Amino acid sequence: MNLLRKLKRISHLLVAIIFTSSCFNSISNRSVGTTPFEQEKESNCGKTFTELTYKLEANYVGLALQEKAGSDSLYKSRKHSFSIRAKETEPIKCTSLLSDFLSYFNDGHLSVFERPVYTEKELDTFKQKNLEGGLSISEVDSLMINGKPNELSGKWTDGDSQFYIVNRDSISEAYIIKRSGIEGKIAERKAFFKKTSDGYSVTYYSKSHTPYFMKGGVYKKNTLLSFGPFLWAKTQPDSKIDSSTINSENPRSPTILSLDSATTLVSIPSFLNDHNSFKQFITENKELLENSTNLIIDIRGNRGGNAIYFPLIELFATRDAVANHGWVLSSEDNLQYFKTLKGWGWSKMYSPLIRRMRSNKGEIVDGPKYQPRSYTIPGNSIEKVAILTDEGAISAGESFILHSKAASDKIITFGSPTGGVIDYTSINSIKLIESGRQNIYFSYPTGTLNKSILSEGYNTTGIIPDIPIQHNISDPVDYIMNYLK
Repeated sequence: MNLLRKLKRISHLLVAIIFTSSCFNSISNRSVGTTPFEQEKESNCGKTFTELTYKLEANYVGLALQEKAGSDSLYKSRKHSFSIRAKETEPIKCTSLLSDFLSYFNDGHLSVFERPVYTEKELDTFKQKNLEGGLSISEVDSLMINGKPNELSGKWTDGDSQFYIVNRDSISEAYIIKRSGIEGKIAERKAFFKKTSDGYSVTYYSKSHTPYFMKGGVYKKNTLLSFGPFLWAKTQPDSKIDSSTINSENPRSPTILSLDSATTLVSIPSFLNDHNSFKQFITENKELLENSTNLIIDIRGNRGGNAIYFPLIELFATRDAVANHGWVLSSEDNLQYFKTLKGWGWSKMYSPLIRRMRSNKGEIVDGPKYQPRSYTIPGNSIEKVAILTDEGAISAGESFILHSKAASDKIITFGSPTGGVIDYTSINSIKLIESGRQNIYFSYPTGTLNKSILSEGYNTTGIIPDIPIQHNISDPVDYIMNYLK
């Protein structure tokens, strides 16, 4: 089936498409609905795993569709083997095991994260280890100069602090060298990065020295580092263009750069930004955008966020976007999730879905019917829109591509395939009670927007670009400029 036919199956995303890490900002402190796990208990990974699989099977439509198609035998055998491993896993390593278990589904919206509660004694131990692991600024400088460099090596910022990442054997270490403009004599150790087959496993220490364990990756020609809810930007990238499009005060913020009289570059590192701020960015730069013949929109490393991109799409839309039903699994947790959305003023959209769910408990039902999105065809100078992608573009980053192609025939995608985290969307997060003070949360997508998801999904392949750009091309933006000319 060609791309256009696929696009017609993509529903209009009125509800935010949320990257997994944003669940750190919006989580439920209790498990919704009646389950066998009612009381808070001490951490027990074996019981936590049992609770996770219970919640997974009750709520995740991707697994329900596999069961309906009779293709869930591998899941069942994996569940059995991991249940044995979980019983022998200590609480502090439980999140890592659960994450490994969920990787079977190849769905980046399906995840676990933790917010552990430690005793004062444990926190003091973490703090002491971090301070003992700290180095002087000159020692970090020496490691930067003499150490064996890798893709993480260099100077990074999160907008508030600056970090040096140095490579020491198989571990890369991040040291904070400046916090809120204040430089100290000791560079406190802030994070460890260990290379894995699909990126990095990360141990990050908060301001209270609490360790958090998460996954991460480096994208956009090694200039954006993303792990959990964090996004760091390299402050001294090799490319002059990349250097000009980094907002050191807020690496998530979009930037704009006029490349020549006909071409404008818009870089969007994240859609996890305030909707009004993004709309203001478009408004403030509307004259430059509308007078450009070619737009290059760089979403490399954009790990998602919210569906805030429609004011940008309006500038190059050539047709209205259709909407279709997807699938939702009728469960108590999902019912509460959609009832919450209904309460936000979207009764007309979600009331019919809630009625279907109540009448068909435990069944797969038609998802919400989103309204078609109408566009006023703009009269401006924009002729071509190039969207530059890499494997770091996922979730709302991928949704932006699909919505752009559905609304405009001016779109050409370049780069490498996206990360493939778009088949199942709209995230709900629930606490696993059995995790005790480890406070492990299970995040899962509540539905899919494509009824042919098992045969026509993007999670396996990512969204393939129209014009691939090989990794040995040093400046993909320059490559696109030459192509468009």
